[in-house]
Amino acid sequence: MPYDHDGHDGYAEASEYEFNASFDYRSEAYRATADDANQMASAEAQDEAEIRFYLDFWGSEYGPYADPAGMMERLDWQPIREGSTLRATSGEGYWQIRPPKRGEPATIDFNLADGRTYFEIKAAYDAERPTEGSDAYWRYCSLLGMSDFDHGYADTKEDAVALIEVLMQGDASGDADQILAAAGFRLHSTTESTSTYRHATRTGFSLCISPEAIYLEFQKAGWTHWCNLARLALRGDGLGMDSNEQGCPVFWPERITQNFRVLAIRACLLMVDRYIADGRHMRRTNGR
Repeated sequence: MPYDHDGHDGYAEASEYEFNASFDYRSEAYRATADDANQMASAEAQDEAEIRFYLDFWGSEYGPYADPAGMMERLDWQPIREGSTLRATSGEGYWQIRPPKRGEPATIDFNLADGRTYFEIKAAYDAERPTEGSDAYWRYCSLLGMSDFDHGYADTKEDAVALIEVLMQGDASGDADQILAAAGFRLHSTTESTSTYRHATRTGFSLCISPEAIYLEFQKAGWTHWCNLARLALRGDGLGMDSNEQGCPVFWPERITQNFRVLAIRACLLMVDRYIADGRHMRRTNGR
């Protein structure tokens, strides 16, 4: 659910959670309910953190457009929710990374800023009234901090930070096919829109490339399913559809948009190295 600028993010109030006195305190049901109540009890403080973030963002040097070349190297990740969402501001907007949940990977989002305040952008939106589902509509959603599109994901929050560093600072030069070949990936199969590459010696890794997204999968020995390690997209894959019935457009900093394929491939190759370096490829579970 998108965050709004009143600081609400869809969490229920703690008072809505009631304990059943008949629960045995040793039971799974009791423990689950207690955990929920403890989490909800901190919702008010979390909402205050959300409000502080937006006030700081729109009232700081980051609200007006800053030179991306001067800002891209100074991403300072801060937790908005204790042990949870990370946020960092850059010259063209702000990033957020949400932690893995229920076996799903950590998600990556980016919201644009163009130098106007929230109220100026909202007034422009009200005056223009772009067609719902159009690129202009989704761009306004991003500028207003309401585009919960999941630009991508990574296995862990730490992986997500590392991948974003590659996107913001990595080498954008080179040919995509040559980069893949040098890294040991060979073309395995193609469909109408997707090419799948597999690593020649690092068995189990597959890199899938389409016009809309690049994603990395890994199949552990003996598994019958693939583990989703990383995904970076130019279009969303389920939160809102445009007039062409494609996923909604995803807005990145200009550097990433202009060099998306090469930078996304380099980021996914880093993910392979990180996954192997700490032995996650050998574990029976993905370790999230």
